[in-house]
Amino acid sequence: MKNIIHIIRFTFREALSKNIFKIFMVISTIAILILAAVLNFSSDMIPKVNDPDFMNETVTAIMLGFIPGIFGGGIFLSIFATAGITSDMLEKGNIDLLLSKPVSRMQLIAGKFLGNVLIVFANVAYAVIGIWLTASIIFNVWNFNFLLSIFTITYAFAVIYSLIMLITIMMRNSVLAMIISYLVFFILSPLLAARESIYPVIENNFLKGLIEVFYYITPQISELGKATVMIAGNLALDSYAPFAVSFLLMLLILTLSVIIFNKKDY
Repeated sequence: MKNIIHIIRFTFREALSKNIFKIFMVISTIAILILAAVLNFSSDMIPKVNDPDFMNETVTAIMLGFIPGIFGGGIFLSIFATAGITSDMLEKGNIDLLLSKPVSRMQLIAGKFLGNVLIVFANVAYAVIGIWLTASIIFNVWNFNFLLSIFTITYAFAVIYSLIMLITIMMRNSVLAMIISYLVFFILSPLLAARESIYPVIENNFLKGLIEVFYYITPQISELGKATVMIAGNLALDSYAPFAVSFLLMLLILTLSVIIFNKKDY
């Protein structure tokens, strides 16, 4: 366990050195300041009514408007920032030094994975808490469910980062891993999430079955994005299946990463 903690700390420092995370913090800070200015200016324009439900819905709607940007922009920047960390570890010299130490390959994978997830968690938490505090203080409405988006956004990143690790270990190519991750994030996952709407125009049952298989073996990032909005808005989820399926898929991908990494000769 000590080895994993040491690797997590090293990975955390390595990730912090990436300018892209500093850019994420700057963007988040600017968004928070703009929100504070706009809400402070417009607070007098919102009717002062003794209706807690009305105020809660108004403030929640304002905060929820930021969720797609944090989810999409946060994961986009995080993929870009972390994709190269695993490949750097696999470079000649770096991997030789790491493997010469009393640390197992499974511990290396676990430490790198958790370290990158934690740095993303910290960045997302900064943005979400900043927006939540700004809106809550100005309107004195405290929607604590909004804070749960920190965990769901980080979870979505963790799922897709497991795929990055697997591809990088297999191909030793972080660029390819990043491209595939973006394809899954922006194209494949949204298309598969909308599969029910295209089934009526597909007559081939085999093709429908194939699409269904792809849906369950592909990270369900779009579904997690929708669930994030629902949870942050204190709305009932239709199903927790995307979380369960994504967890099992992430576990399988990480297991494959460890197996392949153990068989690699460096």
